[in-house]
Amino acid sequence: MPLNPLFAAREAEAAALGPNALPADVEAITGRPYGPGVEAELDVRERSIDGPHGPIPLRIYSHPSVTAGANRPGLVWCHGGAFMFGDLDMPEADQTSRGIADRLQGVVVSVDYRLTGGDDPPLQPPVPESLPNQYPVGHDDVHAAWLWVVAHAHELGLDPDRIAFGGASAGANLSAGAVVRLRDEGGPLPHAWLPIYPAVHVASPERSDELAADLAEHNSGFTPEAMAFVGECYGATADDPYGYIGERDDLQGLPRCLVINDQYDELRGSGEALARSLEQAGVEVTCETAEGMKHGHLNLLGHPVTMATLDRMAQFIAD
Repeated sequence: MPLNPLFAAREAEAAALGPNALPADVEAITGRPYGPGVEAELDVRERSIDGPHGPIPLRIYSHPSVTAGANRPGLVWCHGGAFMFGDLDMPEADQTSRGIADRLQGVVVSVDYRLTGGDDPPLQPPVPESLPNQYPVGHDDVHAAWLWVVAHAHELGLDPDRIAFGGASAGANLSAGAVVRLRDEGGPLPHAWLPIYPAVHVASPERSDELAADLAEHNSGFTPEAMAFVGECYGATADDPYGYIGERDDLQGLPRCLVINDQYDELRGSGEALARSLEQAGVEVTCETAEGMKHGHLNLLGHPVTMATLDRMAQFIAD
């Protein structure tokens, strides 16, 4: 399938600015909404909880019908951003949370985990352990947030047996690591988990012929070199038990899983390899591809594929 025509037109418009275009001018084009975002009326409130490395900010999105003890389904959600960027206001965090809370008529808790590098993300590979908040800090934040949500499910209006756990890109890595840790520690496990265009391997797994052909046609921008830089900043290795769970060979006993990859994305290889490993371990797994899209499509405000992904995520959680 060719590049999504709406996305391709936007890329062409940005390319027309020329090689000397200012990043802000390019972002003004590529970040422009494709259509109306999620317009649901929700109860949105901020909350800070105690974590092993200090306070963890949360943003809680509740459908208006949710009251304490309502026993509604929900999601704990972690945005992406290469472990170094992103916040609760980016579309991948805010619009995803709004969309799922509205579709489930339930609750989504968005986690503002600590970013590697703090407020000063690195511009070049760091000296090992020289950056603040390297692994396992973000992982610990996400794990602690999950435990808090489950412990407070009644007051949040959540059914503790119908809470899913998920994230996008780096957030998919962090939530996936937390799911495996929860299994190892005896729970409580999520009802389902949703790694969306996940980065769960130290290096890109061997590409399928199909993926290699797709990436030759459209460069995702997320090259193996970029992945190596991000990984060095993140600080986890294949020896860390929850840093890159795609490297593990003991994925049995995990909840049912929905993996959604982008077609033109280096990380698609990681998501597809994870799905194969889960299937071999006997885990119920569904692996799908957002056709025509490059990495990070949940950040495309109002794009039809973005809205379709929100539909699919909500459906999987509700099933």
